[in-house]
Amino acid sequence: MGCDHFNFGLWDLYRWRQKQKAAPESYAKSLEAIVKTIKKTNAKIIFATTTPPCKAPEYQSKVLITEKQNKRFTDAALKVMKNHNVEINDLHALLKKQKVDHHRGEDNVHYTDAGRDLLGQQVADKILDSIAQ
Repeated sequence: MGCDHFNFGLWDLYRWRQKQKAAPESYAKSLEAIVKTIKKTNAKIIFATTTPPCKAPEYQSKVLITEKQNKRFTDAALKVMKNHNVEINDLHALLKKQKVDHHRGEDNVHYTDAGRDLLGQQVADKILDSIAQ
């Protein structure tokens, strides 16, 4: 059996190039469709939570996402994943417990090399654990 590790959410949070702005409900509906599609492959599914938002308004969208807003979207995602027994890789918690902010800047959702390495290692470990089961 294969493994499908996925994340979906930053575009919804930051409203990049969207005609209709996402809400936690529409985000959950999109995730529901994605999970149902992946389940058809019989792959083991792992969902990665969205990483922490920028501290300042994101430089392209000029949107400021608070932890409270992020939590509303995360809670919606976790509910969908729980309903489908999808394993969670909590990348948000991984970065929140770090003493260093790994964002490239206060207005940038992208990460430094060290941040990407940290995220990549956790993703790789989660996939390898899943394959070994």
